[in-house]
Amino acid sequence: MLVSANWIEDFLTSPLSETERANIGEKLTLHVAEVDGVKAHGEHLKNISVVRIEKIEPHPNADKLRLATVQLGDGSTQKVVCGAPNIQEGMRVPYAPLGTSFPNGLVLEAKKIRGVVSEGMLCSAAELEIGDDHSGILDLGQDAPLGKAMHELLEINPDLVIDIDNKAITHRPDLWGHRGIARECGALLTPEFSDPYGPIWLADIEKKLPTNESPVPVRVEPDTCCIGYFGLAVDNVRVEPSPKWMQDRLAAVGLRPINNLVDIGNYVMLEIGGPLHMFDRTKIQGSEIVIRPAKDGESLELLDESTVHLSTNDTVVADSNRALVVAGIMGGEESGISDTTSQIFIEAATWERTAIRKTSTRLGVRTDSSQRFEKGLDPHLMKTTVLRAFELVLQLCPGAKAVGKLAYDGEDLASIKTSPITCSIEKMNKLLGGEFSSAEIQKTLSKLEFGVAIDGDTLTVAVPTFRATREFEHPADVAEEVGRIRGYGNLVPAPPIAPISPIDPLPILRLERKVREFLPLHGRFLEVQTYPLVGEKLLSQMLWKETGSLVLKNPLSVEQDRMRPSLVPSLLSAIRENAKNFDKFRIFEVARSYHPSSGEEQYARESREVIIGVYEADGSDPFRPVIDTLEPLFEFLGAPAQCVATSEKVPHPLLPLDWEGRHPFATRTFTAYGKCLGEAAEIHPSLLRSLKIKGRLAIGLINLDAIAERSGSEKSHYQPLSRFPSSSFDCTVVMQPKDELESLMSALRKFKEKEVLDRKIVTEFCPTPEERYVTVRLHFGSSTETLSGERLKALEDSVLKHLDKNGYPLKTG
Repeated sequence: MLVSANWIEDFLTSPLSETERANIGEKLTLHVAEVDGVKAHGEHLKNISVVRIEKIEPHPNADKLRLATVQLGDGSTQKVVCGAPNIQEGMRVPYAPLGTSFPNGLVLEAKKIRGVVSEGMLCSAAELEIGDDHSGILDLGQDAPLGKAMHELLEINPDLVIDIDNKAITHRPDLWGHRGIARECGALLTPEFSDPYGPIWLADIEKKLPTNESPVPVRVEPDTCCIGYFGLAVDNVRVEPSPKWMQDRLAAVGLRPINNLVDIGNYVMLEIGGPLHMFDRTKIQGSEIVIRPAKDGESLELLDESTVHLSTNDTVVADSNRALVVAGIMGGEESGISDTTSQIFIEAATWERTAIRKTSTRLGVRTDSSQRFEKGLDPHLMKTTVLRAFELVLQLCPGAKAVGKLAYDGEDLASIKTSPITCSIEKMNKLLGGEFSSAEIQKTLSKLEFGVAIDGDTLTVAVPTFRATREFEHPADVAEEVGRIRGYGNLVPAPPIAPISPIDPLPILRLERKVREFLPLHGRFLEVQTYPLVGEKLLSQMLWKETGSLVLKNPLSVEQDRMRPSLVPSLLSAIRENAKNFDKFRIFEVARSYHPSSGEEQYARESREVIIGVYEADGSDPFRPVIDTLEPLFEFLGAPAQCVATSEKVPHPLLPLDWEGRHPFATRTFTAYGKCLGEAAEIHPSLLRSLKIKGRLAIGLINLDAIAERSGSEKSHYQPLSRFPSSSFDCTVVMQPKDELESLMSALRKFKEKEVLDRKIVTEFCPTPEERYVTVRLHFGSSTETLSGERLKALEDSVLKHLDKNGYPLKTG
């Protein structure tokens, strides 16, 4: 959300000082919400002035460039290299001298352009950031005074625009407008907060309303998400451009001005945080406005010209014949403001936030209004919203007048009250870890418009309604307000008073930690984290069949509407994205998959798993590295598993046998304790093609829960490193092209000698389709002695005889 410092000052007792403006981003980040950036708006225009083009000459070294001699306000001249086709002698244009800084970071410096030094720059509207036209230099007209600064000529007041991260204020609906941000600034900075739209203002505005009934009464039907609905009928309006001050403010915070009535709605929403909508009253059919549930299948063309199809779970604002507005989200095209509108109906309502979010998510329509209603707006804000809009209509359309009193239907707003919170000052200081006096606490809370009463050590706090919509009800909530305004960085650090004793982590947590230690160090894997929520579309893309899903009742989006049944689809999606930028990589994730309850289980089941992925864009074999990584990892986890051919004899909870993404000839299962502890598989080329992934990809999975069940049953013991040297032996054997590498590994495992420390496959070489050679490596050693040359030779001969006996003769020649 973009916030204007000039706009904030409307709600402060005095302007911000230069120091406060310079530090406002840091202040808000430390005390209120994260600020993504602070940008000077219009400040660069102070250095850009009006000049007259006295002479235009051709560039000596470039046909498309020209040399313009311009006269400055003091009578001096400068030569500027310019490529714009529209410049003419006598034309008055904006000129940026050397040293001018632009918002995009450009700083003008003297440099040669095709051999000629340019002493500044003539600017287009786009370069000045006052328009989109970059086709030519901005013509200021002959009335523009020479030397006049552009911010004065265009009547633009330089501003400071603060970009606040929306996620940081999700729990603070009161901060979705300048008034709320100004309230926080009033508690943090020297100027104090002063609300121009308080009770006195409300009373004065209401005096301007007639006492007769509204010509458009409103009625809220049961079973809707409407908390309260205000409406006001106004006549004699004119649709025309907004005044420049309003256009400038809207443009500064990223909104494009449209016309006075539309701009008033946007302006009020940004100013006080309350969305509103205006109807062309002549287009309302019948005698009243009705807030009702939508009819099943009812359709409505919205202001953005899209059409939505509604259900009975949605709420609409309707007239006697048709829906006019999707409640809290967007108005319809038919009843919208047009150039000929002269009678309007202003609505401002409050809606149940969960209902608005569900409708917005289902329809796929997100608007500034829905964003605010989803946060839980204060129902009392809506009256201020509609009356502030009415005040601006009177200001921008002098002949306008209300033709009836404010119409309302919904809950009794007077009955919507907050319960006071009582706590002790001593307990608050313990919570915060600092010393806060009763005077400081009262001053801080009062600046934030909390009511405060202190009786000895007891603090009674009345919570304002704009803070009560998001469960502000505990003493800790009050303590947080006091602590954040002082600043947690200003609290004096102190050691914890409670005794500290080491905690023995759960076996599953120890396993996860060991996985995260092993894979980066021994396999050069990088850890990734993917969302535990997936969508039906992603599962379908990954050919993953659902045997039962944990579908959310209130999903964030249709792309994340269920808990993932496996880590495989999420990791494949991450690999697809990374493969666009990298030719090879290895990644892993330690996370959970989620499964519906079965049998006697009362709740859904979580499964803790590890998944690894090896990607090779050049077509190199990724399957063998996965096997070579999982085998030592199982040993490191204290669960040495046997790698066997995948078959139906063992259950496969991690990678179903019928998954079409599994390569039928490159798949292995790791078993121990009679269970499947892991899987390894190369991804089928057809799936890779559908995902537009070039090269080859293999994955491996480990069931950490199965290993954790056995954790502790076999006591580990310390074994010192051998003081004696080891020796390695490589040999290349002949294999049949159709044989699996696992058969060779199985033969190596059957070679039982106490001096064998390790055995593995090193490389594979196939010079022709009929020839296949595989190099294996064995390590020999002893913890009690140095092996003699004779013993090593005997071991090597025994290995060769053993392999030859099992059908793997030594390669000769």
